[in-house]
Amino acid sequence: FDRLRSLQGSSLTPFELLVYDLRMLLSRFAAKLSFSCDSMGGGPGHNINYVIVLLQSALYLLDDYDANATTRAAVEKALSLFIWSDLSANAAVTHEYVLFLLTSTLFLMTHAEWKQHKYTIMQHYLKFLLKNMGSYHTLTYGHPNNPPAPLTAPASVSAPLYRSRDDMWDDDFGFGGGSSSSSSSSSAPGGGAADEQQKAKDKEAAVVEKLKIPLTFICMIDELQGVLKAKSAGAASPQQGTQEAEKDPTSDDKPSESDLLRHNKSEGWVVELKNRLKQEQMGMLTKLQAMLDTINNELSNFEEVQEFLDAFGVLPQVLGENENVSDFLAKLRK
Repeated sequence: FDRLRSLQGSSLTPFELLVYDLRMLLSRFAAKLSFSCDSMGGGPGHNINYVIVLLQSALYLLDDYDANATTRAAVEKALSLFIWSDLSANAAVTHEYVLFLLTSTLFLMTHAEWKQHKYTIMQHYLKFLLKNMGSYHTLTYGHPNNPPAPLTAPASVSAPLYRSRDDMWDDDFGFGGGSSSSSSSSSAPGGGAADEQQKAKDKEAAVVEKLKIPLTFICMIDELQGVLKAKSAGAASPQQGTQEAEKDPTSDDKPSESDLLRHNKSEGWVVELKNRLKQEQMGMLTKLQAMLDTINNELSNFEEVQEFLDAFGVLPQVLGENENVSDFLAKLRK
């Protein structure tokens, strides 16, 4: 890791590097990018096996390589801030940083905590995406002007861990120029209300197209939470349980000490997670293969944000607080 940091000019910790690798791998699944164009071999069904290796390695770096648990404490604090605060207007918060925190939930939250907070996490993630729609371009490799960076110094990386894919996949996955659909948007004047309605519909479709891959990514995180921790008995703290129903998910309030995620390597759910990754690999791999089928057969075919919210399991909450999904998204854009 010291040599890698030296070669890349990066001050990322070993745990951050492993999480970045896992994030890139999951992003390729979410975007349905080829795994063979660089290596000339190996497809999604083969590469999904690597998820188990990365999870085991990252847990080792988090709890055993870092004997003082300073990394766990730092990332737990950062994740708590993301859960309890609206960071969408913070210029120092990058898309890469948000993806790092989403991926880190796999190591830092019990299954009960994830289920408790995932509605808020989805809102904050969607709000960030909607407010920064033009600032991120490639979900998989980052962006030349927005490389991954350590938690303590977001702009300190001199040689970013990214590679451009502009000549490879932009046309296929819509991260290059704007949407090429919508012939009606250039229709002759005089169409009146019908033209305006069509333009609004085309605009919404273009937004959904840009959100499709990020929303697939967070749905994968949700699926992995269940695959890895469904048997875990870990529960959220009483303080969090009482405050979650009352807090405003778009507030700028910082978390109090009682709100912070705090875990250690000796807790039952952490020990159980590590044991399951060792002893139940075949069962987990079967579930991961099923997750790939869900991406290919369902998520990649979704055409509305509502479908993703339903798959993520928060649609009843959205419709309970809003007249429809459009109103929900409109609130997040403010």
